[in-house]
Amino acid sequence: MSTVLFSFFIGLIASFYGSFTGGAGMLSIPVLIFIGIPADIAVASNKMGDFGRFTTSAFKFIRSQQVVWKLVFWFIPISIIGGVIGAFLLSKFEVLNLQKITGVMIIAFIPVLLLSKKIGIENIETSSVKKKNGMICYFLMSIYGASIQIGSGPIIIYLISWFFGTTLIQSNATSSIAWFFTTVSSLASLIYLGYVNFHIGIPLM
Repeated sequence: MSTVLFSFFIGLIASFYGSFTGGAGMLSIPVLIFIGIPADIAVASNKMGDFGRFTTSAFKFIRSQQVVWKLVFWFIPISIIGGVIGAFLLSKFEVLNLQKITGVMIIAFIPVLLLSKKIGIENIETSSVKKKNGMICYFLMSIYGASIQIGSGPIIIYLISWFFGTTLIQSNATSSIAWFFTTVSSLASLIYLGYVNFHIGIPLM
């Protein structure tokens, strides 16, 4: 019961934080690992928390009229495919390598944040080549988010702003709708693979 209550409050705090930063997993997953949950189980079970968060926050973002729907329609099939691939890759990772991969991904993305002071501040028209590269990067990030997850939220928000010229609010709103499908496909796959601990996942959700 103590684990159930603890998971509930961690999910509550992480979801509140993640709804406007996209970084819920950066709080919840390390805490779950700290209390003794294996990293792969922590990542998989946290998907149920993501499901609850994206389900509720999506409605708020839709009402805010900040969603860039033309991007959402492109992202949805990419999200579903990436979510399934990422879930199966999670079963192949060594637990101790999860944090190392996360650190490398975040450090590698830092130069992108420094390339333009206007990124995410105002709408900017980008080239078709840049948008195509953005689709590829989004696909790779959907795989990363479905498998390791930590840090994927903030990275994907900045990635969308950089490649597609949207504001950070539009990126957050758009990614929340599309990422829901990544979460559903990866969660279904992880349940099938037996990685989800429902005693943790349900309170998080």
